Amino acid sequence: RIKGPDAREIISLVKPGDILLRGYDNYLDGKFIGGAFSHAGFYYGTADAADCPYADDDSRKTFFVPGEQMVVHSMAEGVFMEDILTFTRCDKIAILRLPDSIGKQTGTKIHVINDFSAKEEAIYQRLKQGAFVPAAEAVMEAQKLALQHLGDAYDFGFDFETHKSFSCTEFVYFIYRCICPFVGIKLVEKRILFWQRKALLPDDYLNTALEKIYCKK
Repeated sequence: RIKGPDAREIISLVKPGDILLRGYDNYLDGKFIGGAFSHAGFYYGTADAADCPYADDDSRKTFFVPGEQMVVHSMAEGVFMEDILTFTRCDKIAILRLPDSIGKQTGTKIHVINDFSAKEEAIYQRLKQGAFVPAAEAVMEAQKLALQHLGDAYDFGFDFETHKSFSCTEFVYFIYRCICPFVGIKLVEKRILFWQRKALLPDDYLNTALEKIYCKK
C-alpha cells in the first residue's frame, strides 16, 4: 500500500539516524510477531565509498553498498544495506526520530554495560550524570557501529544480551544502546516464538520518547 506519492513523502522527511518500522498486511511474520509493524531498520543516509570500514577485508566489503539514501538492517541473510526505495516496498511504514537534545528522564533505570566503545561510554556517562547530549552525536556513533557490523549473522534466537548476531529490532537497539535508557527504549519480557526473552518488538519503539515523524499503518 506504500505507493509512489508515499515514497516521495517519506524521502522528503527522513533524516540520518531515523528508525524505520515497516509491515505487511498478509505476511506470516506479522502474524507471529503481532502489532502493526514486523520489521525495524536504521536510516544511514548517504554512504560514500570512503565510509566503508572493510576496504582491506574482501569477505566483508561486499556488504557495503554506497548510495544516497541507504538503510542498514538485519534480515535472515544478516546485516546489510539497501536503498530506501527498496526498503519501503511494503504496506505500512513509520519514521521515528531522536529528540534534538537527549537528557536523563525522571525514573530512568540505568543499566550497567561493559562493552561500550569509548564514544558510547562518553555519551552514556554524560547522560547518566544529568547532562544533555545532542542527538547528532548519538547518530554519528550509531552510523559507525552500523557499518562495523555489516555482514553479521541474523539472531534467530532473539538473544538481546550477547550481540554476536542481530534480529532487526536488536540491531537498532544495539547501535543506540548508549542512549536507549534515556529515550524510553527498554527491553521487556516477552514470548517470541518458542522463547521467553527480554526483547523488543517493532511496535515497542512507538511507545518511547522518539518523535513520530510519519506513520502509515
